[in-house]
Amino acid sequence: MKSPKEIEVEKWSKYYQNLNSFMQPNEYLLKLLLGGYEGKKNFLEGRNSWHNAFANLKCLDTACGDGRNIPLLSRLGFSVFATEISDAICKKVFENVCSTGISVPKKNIQTGFNNLLPFEDSFFDFLISWNAIYYLDHEKHEISENIDEVSRVLKKGGYFIGSIPGPKCYSLLGAKKVGIHQVQINPPTNSNWGGGFQKDTFCYLIETQKHLKSILSDQFTNIEISELYWDGFGSSPLHYFMFVGEKK
Repeated sequence: MKSPKEIEVEKWSKYYQNLNSFMQPNEYLLKLLLGGYEGKKNFLEGRNSWHNAFANLKCLDTACGDGRNIPLLSRLGFSVFATEISDAICKKVFENVCSTGISVPKKNIQTGFNNLLPFEDSFFDFLISWNAIYYLDHEKHEISENIDEVSRVLKKGGYFIGSIPGPKCYSLLGAKKVGIHQVQINPPTNSNWGGGFQKDTFCYLIETQKHLKSILSDQFTNIEISELYWDGFGSSPLHYFMFVGEKK
């Protein structure tokens, strides 16, 4: 019998192989990196332009999906690394990135998981986890394992930037609780959201900004959190927490 983790790898690999990627970076990540945030930190402070503003800094985009944020990160000057959960998805990511005219070494895109990243300690200046850190391998998996692994590969003073769905997000509506904060999701089955292929995926449910801050605060300081809600014109509402933290 296949483990839940093996099933997830198969599901996501099939999804990305069939996805016609638009390669549009997330607009809120763009705004955060270029506009600073409330934690008295403007990432572009003292720089003349955004182009190559982050030169000589290493950034890891974990669970990078189709790679849509990689061209943006590369244009900002980062030395970009990325992970996804299978070799097949990593191959697809590399092809997608190449199609944009951006050059990222193939070896920089590696197979890895939220709680098992294939990089040495204190390697990165920035780590991005956009709608990914909340995925779990099984019902007893704690999100603290994922946060610990993020902290391990970040340098002291490095930045953890991410987003995570809130309880009103379409993908978590109707989720079945299997632990204190662990759930199995039951997402919409319409084709716009992958036909519901994520059904029964294990996730960690963040209830509030205070809850999110509590799970980040052991490893990170200067934590700032923003919250977004959009009702989707009455269908498939979006609810996200976006955050920045600096490794202690």
